[in-house]
Amino acid sequence: MKSKLNIAVFLTLLFVLLVLIVIVPPDERSVIDENRNLTKMPSLNSETIFNGRFSAQFDSFVADSVGFRSYLISASNLINKWQGLTLSDDAKIVIRDVVTDAPDVINLLPIPTVTPSITDMPVTETATEAPQPEVSNTPTPETQTDEPTSEPTETATVSPEPTKTADTDLSPIKAGPVLKFKDKIVEIYGFNKTSVLNYVNIVNSYRESLGRNVRIFSAPMPTHIEFLDEKYRSASDSQRKAMDFIKDRLSPDVHFVDAYDLLKEHSDEYLFFRTDHHWTATGAYYGYVAFAEEAGFEPLSLTEDYNEDRLENFLGYLYSVTPDEYLKQHPDYITYYTLKEPIETSNKLLFVPKDKSYATYSIFMGGDWDYYKVTTSVKNGKTVIILKDSYANAFIPFLAPHYENIVVIDPRKYTGSVFNEVAKYQDVDLVFFDYIFVPGRNDFVQDLINIR
Repeated sequence: MKSKLNIAVFLTLLFVLLVLIVIVPPDERSVIDENRNLTKMPSLNSETIFNGRFSAQFDSFVADSVGFRSYLISASNLINKWQGLTLSDDAKIVIRDVVTDAPDVINLLPIPTVTPSITDMPVTETATEAPQPEVSNTPTPETQTDEPTSEPTETATVSPEPTKTADTDLSPIKAGPVLKFKDKIVEIYGFNKTSVLNYVNIVNSYRESLGRNVRIFSAPMPTHIEFLDEKYRSASDSQRKAMDFIKDRLSPDVHFVDAYDLLKEHSDEYLFFRTDHHWTATGAYYGYVAFAEEAGFEPLSLTEDYNEDRLENFLGYLYSVTPDEYLKQHPDYITYYTLKEPIETSNKLLFVPKDKSYATYSIFMGGDWDYYKVTTSVKNGKTVIILKDSYANAFIPFLAPHYENIVVIDPRKYTGSVFNEVAKYQDVDLVFFDYIFVPGRNDFVQDLINIR
């Protein structure tokens, strides 16, 4: 009798699950709350099977297909209030172990030391450079077929839509620990010496191969947790020490952009989102000021040269993987800045939605692109090429008054050659711009190797 009862209970639960997934339509309210789109059924082919993408995305697809998902999440949130390691009366460490299709979240779990594919880059305290191919002085054929060719005709906020589609199909990855407060969620930083040395090696190898007519910049930016009270920073490795570690091992010919002190000086301002791992446009402005100082040009004034506007009701990635009712009722907002005297551009740098009551971080640069070029009306012959993660997206619009060409490359999806791209221009600044977690990722370092 007991075994029959167990079977009956199991079949009942299986039937309920079948109804929730197959019969009841997906609960779109849940993904609106999480500020993202429903996960689509992934393509089934040999490539997606063997690289693991199908199984990971299928899990997300099934999760998003559950009916009444928002109510199940709310019930889960009631239970989650008691999870995590309490650090103080108002903060606790929460270990997240969820799969997500968020385009730019760093794996905070332990990272393998050195993968076989980067054994050509010795890991040493002196950051020995691997030999690199020389750059040809003759421009090579375009690796991207849809680069804008016309002269600038529109302002940054009304220029024609680009012909490419934004990159939103990056491999799912696992999220790591966060420090959760009542009014914010912040990522916990973990320093990985071997991976960071690999990052230093590849930056130095670009320096060695590209010649002295190209200026190289390394700009690892600190994150929210670094500017909290000391008792909370103790849960994280020091980003200040990590930045100094990188700076001390870079080639003397590599410019190091250090925005730490400037961000700390303005830490009472709205520099970082409370529900997202990115910084705000205000935080990015101080990153721009630090870059301008290192690059040797005068930054524009945020108060005198820009108009300020905002989009309401922003709930970011950290909220989506650690939902919280209080944060849902007290969302972030996105501040953005436009020049009082607009610069003409061939493609947009800001994608301001018509409905300003709904905000996403993709307002900056339209999200992550594998390759994106903007030609401005600033006829000074200068080009900046940015190898970046999405932390740079809010920073890039500030560069329009200073460069004739702005080339944005996301190493995670780009399939061309950075060396070939550099060879097209005469006066080039090549900038490795990312948040401090990225130098600790061997997969991102491998991407930088692949696109040389």
